[in-house]
Amino acid sequence: MRQPVDRRAVRVLRRTALLLVFAAPCVSAQVDATTHELAPAAVEQHKGLDNKVALLNDLVRNSPASQRIEALTGASRAEELLAEARKAAGEATRLLSAGEEAAAERAANDGLRAFSAAARLVVDPQARRRDDSRRYEELKARIASFREAFERIAKEKGPAADSLLDRGAVQGFVSSADFAATAGDFEAANRSLVEAAARVEVALTEIRKGETLLDALSFDSPAEEYEYEKRRNQAYVMLLEMLERQGQIPEEQTALVAEMVRQNDTMRADANVQASAGAFPAAITKLENGTGYLIRALRGSGLPIP
Repeated sequence: MRQPVDRRAVRVLRRTALLLVFAAPCVSAQVDATTHELAPAAVEQHKGLDNKVALLNDLVRNSPASQRIEALTGASRAEELLAEARKAAGEATRLLSAGEEAAAERAANDGLRAFSAAARLVVDPQARRRDDSRRYEELKARIASFREAFERIAKEKGPAADSLLDRGAVQGFVSSADFAATAGDFEAANRSLVEAAARVEVALTEIRKGETLLDALSFDSPAEEYEYEKRRNQAYVMLLEMLERQGQIPEEQTALVAEMVRQNDTMRADANVQASAGAFPAAITKLENGTGYLIRALRGSGLPIP
C-alpha cells in the first residue's frame, strides 16, 4: 500500500528542484570519458539539454503536426513557423555539439515556441474532437474534486462559508455542459465547464483565506501529482484557445497573451522531458510556473482567475 505524499515535504522538494531543473538523467545516452571529467551537476544539466534538443528535432521532423503542415498547399503561417522551428533545431544541435550550451538552450527554446505556435494552427479536426471529449471528462473530474473539497472545508468553517459558492450557478453550467456533450458538442460543453470550474476555484480561494488549496488534496506519488498539474495546465490552455477562437482577447492584450503562452509552451516541454526521465519534482515545478504564465494571460484577457 503506497503512502500519500507529504505535501509539506513536496514543497521542500520543489524548492530544491529549482536548483535541479536540468538534472534529469538521460535514459539512453552513454556518458563518454570526457563527460566524466565534468562536475556531476554539469553532467546532469548537459543531459537535460540533450534531451530537449532531441525532443525538438523529433517534433519538427516526425510528429503528426509537422506532417500535417507539410501536406498544406501554398504558403501559410504554419509553414513559416515550422521552417523557423527546424532552423532553430539545427542551430541548437550545432551549438550543443560545439559545447555552447547556453546558446543551444536559447535556440532550443525558440524552436519549441515556434513549433508549438505552428501546431496550434493545424489541429486535426478528429484529434480536436477527441481532445475536447477528453478535456470534458477531465474538467468534470476536476470540478467534482474541487466541489468536494469546498464542501468539506465549508462544513468545518460553518454556515457563513456557504455564501462563497453559488451552487445553483455551478450546477447550471454543469447541466448545460452535460446537455451539450450529449449532443456531441464538446467544445460548447467545455466552455460551460470552464465557467463552472472558475467559480468553484474562486470560492475555494476565498474559503482557504490565503492557505494553499493543494493542501486539501493528496497524491499517492509524485507521478500522480505531475499528471494533476498537466491536467490543470491544459485546462487553462484550453480556456485561452476558446477565448482566442471567439475573439474575446482584447487587442491591446494580444501581444502579452502570446508571450505568456510561449513561456508556458517552453516550460511544458521542459517538464515533459524531466518527467520522462523520472525527475517529477522538477517537472511539477516547471508546470506550476508555466500555469502561472497562463493565469496571467487569462487575467490580462479580463477573466477573474484566482
